[in-house]
Amino acid sequence: MMERIREGVNSPAVQVGLGIIILFFVSTAFAPYLTSGSDKTVAKVNDNEITANEYNRSLQIQRETMKQRFGESYDLIAQNPEFEKNMRQNVMDNLIQERVIRDEADELGLYFGQTQLLAHIASIEAFHDEDGKFSKETYSKLLRANNYTPKTFQETQMKQMTSQQLWKGVVQSGISLGYEADYRFQLDEQTRTFDALTISASKFQEPEAISDEEIQAEYDKDPSLYQTAEKVRLAYLELSVDALAKDIVIDDSKIAEHYETNKHQYVQAEQRKARHILIASNDDEAAAEQKAQEILAKLESGEDFSELAKANSDDPVSGKKGGDLGWFGRGAMVKPFEDAVFGMSKPGERSGLVKTNYGYHIIELSEIKGADAPPLDEVKDKIVAELQKKQAKNKFVELQARLEELSFEEGQSLDKTAEKLGLTLLTSDWVSQNSGGGIGQEALVRAAAFSDEVLAEKFNSKPIRLNDDRVVVLRVAEHQPAAIKPLVDVKEQIRQQLASEKAVEAVKAFGDKLVEQLKAGESVDDSLAENSLEWQTKTEVKRADAGLGQAIVEKAFGLPRPDNGTPVIDGFAQNNGDYAVVVLKEVNLPNTADIDAAKKEQMLERLGQQHGSQEFAAYVEGVKAKSEINVTLNAE
Repeated sequence: MMERIREGVNSPAVQVGLGIIILFFVSTAFAPYLTSGSDKTVAKVNDNEITANEYNRSLQIQRETMKQRFGESYDLIAQNPEFEKNMRQNVMDNLIQERVIRDEADELGLYFGQTQLLAHIASIEAFHDEDGKFSKETYSKLLRANNYTPKTFQETQMKQMTSQQLWKGVVQSGISLGYEADYRFQLDEQTRTFDALTISASKFQEPEAISDEEIQAEYDKDPSLYQTAEKVRLAYLELSVDALAKDIVIDDSKIAEHYETNKHQYVQAEQRKARHILIASNDDEAAAEQKAQEILAKLESGEDFSELAKANSDDPVSGKKGGDLGWFGRGAMVKPFEDAVFGMSKPGERSGLVKTNYGYHIIELSEIKGADAPPLDEVKDKIVAELQKKQAKNKFVELQARLEELSFEEGQSLDKTAEKLGLTLLTSDWVSQNSGGGIGQEALVRAAAFSDEVLAEKFNSKPIRLNDDRVVVLRVAEHQPAAIKPLVDVKEQIRQQLASEKAVEAVKAFGDKLVEQLKAGESVDDSLAENSLEWQTKTEVKRADAGLGQAIVEKAFGLPRPDNGTPVIDGFAQNNGDYAVVVLKEVNLPNTADIDAAKKEQMLERLGQQHGSQEFAAYVEGVKAKSEINVTLNAE
């Protein structure tokens, strides 16, 4: 296996390895605003330390990832202490695993060569230009924006890619045998026929039956579950190219000079206006061509183009307008049509029959608009905006440096900085760690606002680069700690919570009873009718089908095969609280002789990778067992 690992040095880099590698431009986007806290050690793996900065940075990244995954539901989910506890523990476990794997890779002497490293960096799409090629300018800009030098970034990538070699070497060492592919084929391709019944818990929900005493008792169990989120209101200065540009006045002479110097940039491509009559080919091309020839003859004899188009064209849009297509340039029409239009030399000229995939066209050129530069008045606003932005960018660079210098010197206020730079000191709405309006929508802003330096020590933040043209510096103006809500504010929330819990219990009792009756051979038709419930019959369903919901399909495929035609019956509570009953009637196994050779080879490869992933997980646990791991932070 070690040879396979070492071969990874000469293989293309694996992009994902069990969540170990995080792309630098995601993780380090938070770095400038999460490194202001303590640099104390929170865990140690052998001789390698994990600092509080690293842990907090990874935790913030995980929070942002979870927020993107769960969307609007995140704030509600995050209120659950178990969710936060598990997330913190996962972050710590991942950091420890990363260190363990790096140590093991070093011990094995794995190495990622400099040439391969540079090739890997050049392959990262974030560094590519519009043509898909590596851009040194983009590379340098992204590194600067994320507080990296080429040396430190390459060192980080070297460590990550070396760790990936270990992962890839173990995973690729996994093998599978032919009988496994046959067995997997039977699992994947078998079909099952079953009846399913879903009983919604909402049918049993009765909020009005929840008493005030029950609500009080539930609240008293743990009032800390009903807390307001910790919030801050921010005072901040915003510096942006767009805002600076608005105040810049451009002299008319500068506008005229720019126009004359760059007139070629404003030249518009030649445009043509035409009209046509389309006779669609449909299934009879000969008939379409004959009809088009007859119309062309009528035009040559002097009949009106517009009237013939209205009466005969199969283009439903232009036909109503006498065939008029309006103005268009090259690339707007199919090639034969475009060639015919741009091949004419003067308005009024008419084509013969032009064949396209739509049918036969008769085209007449109406007007030509040459490729000339528009007058200055037409592009003046555009020129002004360009010159304003150019000057604003230069001013932005200068003021950004001053903003960083003055806000650092002022320390715990931004008033003098605002005055010296001519900026308006703005105030945000209330912002929590996970959400906010206005400037609080920016994850980088929230990360900075709740950092130790800004929140606890009350210092101004470092400049926060929201994009290339926008920077903010902030401080906490007001702080609202998390507080337990009074019962009156959460009474209805608790009422609904208890009603939902009781409904889940009630629907399970109802469902369990149905299953008992069905297994006893009793009729449940009356119970189903009383509750407006109906069976759904699914025929020859495959394991991958999820039309009824994945949980129901998994249950159907988890039941044993019916014996002598006797259905297998079972029920279960679903994750959303609803209850499902499954009656399995038939299982059909495919013939392994029908498996395609190429498909079997793919299946063997996939199974080998699965075995390899399992081996890697066991391998890492073994390495952990022999490592000295000391965690000093309570991740809970």
